[in-house]
Amino acid sequence: MSSEEANQPDRPELVRRLLSLYRRELPMTVVTVLITILGAGAELLPHNFIRMAINYLQEWARVGPLNVWPFAVLIVLTYLIHNLLRFAMSISRMDLSTRLSNRLRSGIFSACQRHSLTFHKQTTSGDLISRATADVQRMARFLYSGIFGLLDIAVFVLGAVVMLVWINWRLALVVLVPFPIAVFLTLRLGMKVRRIWRDSREAYGDVTTTIQENIAGARVVRAFAQEHTEESKFKDRSEHFLGKVIQAIEYWVIRMVGPNFVFGLVMPVAVLYGGMLALAGRVDVGDIFFCFSIMQPIQRRLREVMQLVDVYQRAAAASERVFEVLDEEPSIQSNPGAKPMPPSPENIGASVVFEDVSFGYEPGKPVLRDIRFEAEPGATIAIVGHTGSGKSTLISLIPRFHDPVAGRVLLNGADVRDIRLGEVRREVGIIFQETFLFSASVRENIAYGRPEASMDAIREAAKAARAHDFILGMDDGYDTVIGERGETLSGGQAQRIAIARAILLDPSVLIMDDATAAVDSETERLIRETMKTVSEGRTNFIIAHRISSVAHADQIIVLEDGQIAERGTHAELYATDGIYRRICDQQFGVLT
Repeated sequence: MSSEEANQPDRPELVRRLLSLYRRELPMTVVTVLITILGAGAELLPHNFIRMAINYLQEWARVGPLNVWPFAVLIVLTYLIHNLLRFAMSISRMDLSTRLSNRLRSGIFSACQRHSLTFHKQTTSGDLISRATADVQRMARFLYSGIFGLLDIAVFVLGAVVMLVWINWRLALVVLVPFPIAVFLTLRLGMKVRRIWRDSREAYGDVTTTIQENIAGARVVRAFAQEHTEESKFKDRSEHFLGKVIQAIEYWVIRMVGPNFVFGLVMPVAVLYGGMLALAGRVDVGDIFFCFSIMQPIQRRLREVMQLVDVYQRAAAASERVFEVLDEEPSIQSNPGAKPMPPSPENIGASVVFEDVSFGYEPGKPVLRDIRFEAEPGATIAIVGHTGSGKSTLISLIPRFHDPVAGRVLLNGADVRDIRLGEVRREVGIIFQETFLFSASVRENIAYGRPEASMDAIREAAKAARAHDFILGMDDGYDTVIGERGETLSGGQAQRIAIARAILLDPSVLIMDDATAAVDSETERLIRETMKTVSEGRTNFIIAHRISSVAHADQIIVLEDGQIAERGTHAELYATDGIYRRICDQQFGVLT
């Protein structure tokens, strides 16, 4: 067995987990089971009444006229009941599978909210979309036809076998013996097809990732005239996905020749043997007709076994990918016994302490090493350094986007890992370098952290971020719907709305991760003046490349290769011939 196969969940476990989903909608499941059993049983009745009518007609040929109209009424009535039950079964199965698939999609969405940023860096958005849509759809198909299809087959076939044995056990034996052989040959196909379908789902994830990335990066693609390259890449991945699907279909079709051949033998053998019994007077004509008529729905159901095996293998491959997301424990969550956020000194922000903190995204590859500093309540700390020095990684440890591999980060004297995660993040407001806005109104985007905020509070936050005036100039003011990812706004406008969003949260710690990088010099000046007021009563962290944005900080920390290389005020650091001085000089001595 390959290592890949060994790491895959076994089939009984997957079946158990798939079937356990029905418990989430137990009343509807029970109703559907009852309707399925009644529908399968009701389908046997018309065949039996036709058998009885033919036998009575055979008797009529020997002893004279008999009244057979009651049989006609019973046949029509039972056909009607059967069809009504089949209709009810389809409706209930569709309702149930839709409810369960919606639960699965909601579960994946909730899992994505819980998982850390490390998880999202390791898993592409296209792959997650594929799992939440196409994979869930394949599981929904199994939930629709899986247990209920097998139950329908079992009830009908068992009832038919009992009736056939009761009528003539020899004829029943001839008719039924080939079917277990065909079913056995069908089930042998299962594992191989499952592996092929899983490969196809992985390939489909690559296709959706390509689509998602191309849509998100449309401007980059056109700016570098790479449309043909992207089309070629998409074509290659699509053809790879298509090849996997065709491989699974071909494997299935070729190996179904054996079971289909066995099915084809049943009818001629039954005709030959049944005719011999009828000529010998050991079976009635109606009984032979019942045998022939019941074989068609039996064969149809046993062919459904083949389809159900295929449906299950697709669902098993899909469920492995879905359960991977649902089962993975979030690497960042509130520790057992986590406590509320310790109170901050009134109106002066929270204290933040880094105690010998080290961190790396991968084992043995540290990004930060032995970081040690303290930010007093109300202080402004600037983090500067060359690209890749670890600035954004450092501040990401405060709201627990990641946890240190060594050392501690303290908020108001408590390790952030011992504080309830939700409270930590409500106390830490962040203005990111890359602005993300939702496809919603301006008002909803500003109030994202505080949906209950009043309109007056939203306006005040917008005014503080110098966004109020341009918002009023929009067609619908604060009710204007922003396009996807804020594409209808300029970079500076989008950033000012993001700043308003952070201000409205009213956090004790405010982080600006190069938040003015996307605005012009005049807008930066206005925001910088505003932030002097906004920063009052808060502990502030500023990451910026422009020295003008950090020169006023109480303490400037210079990072180099993940370590603190220098620290001090602007005047102190500029007076030394170090990294900070060189950064200032590179900006033409703006504040020299």
